[in-house]
Amino acid sequence: MDNLTLNDALFNELQEFMKAKMLSANTFRTYSYALNKLFSDYKELKQDNINKILSTKNKDGNYIYNNPSKRAIFSLINQYCIQNNIDFTLNLPKFNRKERQLVNVPSFDEVKKMIEATPYPFNLMLRVIYNFGAGLRISEFVRLSWSSECIDWGKWLTTKGDSRGFINKSKRGKSRNVTIPKKLMEDLYQFAKETVGLNEFGLPNSDGFIFEFDNGLFRKDLYILDKEKWRIEYVRFVERYLDYHVLRKYCKDAIGRKIHIHQFRNSRSSYLYNVEKKPLEVIQVLLGHKSIETTRIYVNISFDRVEDIMEGVSSI
Repeated sequence: MDNLTLNDALFNELQEFMKAKMLSANTFRTYSYALNKLFSDYKELKQDNINKILSTKNKDGNYIYNNPSKRAIFSLINQYCIQNNIDFTLNLPKFNRKERQLVNVPSFDEVKKMIEATPYPFNLMLRVIYNFGAGLRISEFVRLSWSSECIDWGKWLTTKGDSRGFINKSKRGKSRNVTIPKKLMEDLYQFAKETVGLNEFGLPNSDGFIFEFDNGLFRKDLYILDKEKWRIEYVRFVERYLDYHVLRKYCKDAIGRKIHIHQFRNSRSSYLYNVEKKPLEVIQVLLGHKSIETTRIYVNISFDRVEDIMEGVSSI
């Protein structure tokens, strides 16, 4: 097959295909926008117009490939065609990705200042995002529940020490265990007493979300029609809510600059590596990364750590 017709039926099927991949909320939104624009601008796909779609002219009049989200969409279409036995494949040109860099990752002391400047219970939310494992994605944070399937209350009630949490079907459908520090467990338990109460076994008397926004009423109509789309929209809503009502209102003044909620995760992983001296492989597990190269991007390696590692190395 030399071309692929872009119609409403294919668009809807590709949307469902993306949902099944359990992409992060931001990735799904970016891909959906690129897919929608592709279907609006073109009636069919063929190899001849791929280079034009993926490239733009630079100042010298030469074409350069610089649109990773469009390229990802074409790769997704290839995967869809293979899975559904459609005889259509696009040969995608290679291009160099820009190296991802962490900008202004807040230090441990800066995170502490932000948490101290933020009122309860918002400060507890920031502590959960920062302290669960090596830091949580916002899409993971919003799904935390009081259930013992999410937090090992039994272990904590027995030992009163550190406990563990279980992040179920996170980015791309992966699940993982994370550590939860003792002090945070104590404060979450107190928060449970204040909000949902305890049952006869001393466990939180609810399996609902730990933190609810919009009084649990967010887009109930959409939730009934399409739970996966509701999840994506809810994550976006909570991210904006925290940005306007916490980060801009309290955190910005505390450290003198704007910050994104995901930087708490960057800060935590960097702290574990540089200060607590935890192995990169352990941080990779806690972050839920498939590749350790992704973890290397997250961890802002300090020169102090380099000096510690190199101290005492033999010389000639």
